[in-house]
Amino acid sequence: MASLTYMISLSFGDASDVVVGQYLGANKPAEAINAKNVSYILTIVIMFFNFSLMAVPSYWTPYLFNTEPSALTLTRQGLLIASVFSFLDPVDVTLLGITKACGMQRYGLVLMFIGYYIIGLPLAFIFTFVVKLNVYGFWVGLIIATVLINVAAFFMVRSFNWIAIAKEAHKHIEFIEPPSMESKDDAFTHENISEDRQLLPATSSKKSDEEVNEYHTIETPSIDKEEKLYETPSNKHFTTVLIIQIVVLIVLIALFIMSYVHSFM
Repeated sequence: MASLTYMISLSFGDASDVVVGQYLGANKPAEAINAKNVSYILTIVIMFFNFSLMAVPSYWTPYLFNTEPSALTLTRQGLLIASVFSFLDPVDVTLLGITKACGMQRYGLVLMFIGYYIIGLPLAFIFTFVVKLNVYGFWVGLIIATVLINVAAFFMVRSFNWIAIAKEAHKHIEFIEPPSMESKDDAFTHENISEDRQLLPATSSKKSDEEVNEYHTIETPSIDKEEKLYETPSNKHFTTVLIIQIVVLIVLIALFIMSYVHSFM
């Protein structure tokens, strides 16, 4: 179930990577940020979809594998806590997809390595074997790591200079003439066009050059202030989502600590 929900998140993260990257390559930072904001909104939808996909049928899913009452109880509880992880996971997948579109994938790699291997796995080990939460401790460690990655990746993306990134991406674009659909005998070559252009009046040749340049030119959007790129409602909404994630994480940890202390009373 967790792999299924992750594949849904991963496909959407790759789509965000492609769309944002296309606008950056076209030197359109404003459109790239709009695509990023749309990705934020759709990510919130996917978060609730993934959570519902695991949490809603959690009572009936265990019957597909076992009918023993104790096994059913453990499986239901495991699905509920795994659904919390599936609720948080789409955020980091989308944000890291956006960092790849901006050419900052090395920072995303470092962030994922620190979050899951340096922080997540040790915490999972502690909660599983030291705190004695069994399999639930593994998921708690992953949930903590995911929330930390989400917060760090969000503020990393928010700090990007989108105008500079778009200009840098546009430098790598090369205009290639499309292949001719005509036969080789009938097709005009560049040499023929150059020779014919010499026979035309100077004004006509100049006008043709201007038309070609206009065809190959991608307009850069006029942006008065760079700060306008960052003051968008979607950023504020996504910040609210991250705050909710942190609150959910704190409540979840508090519940596990209370249950752990209660077991010794």
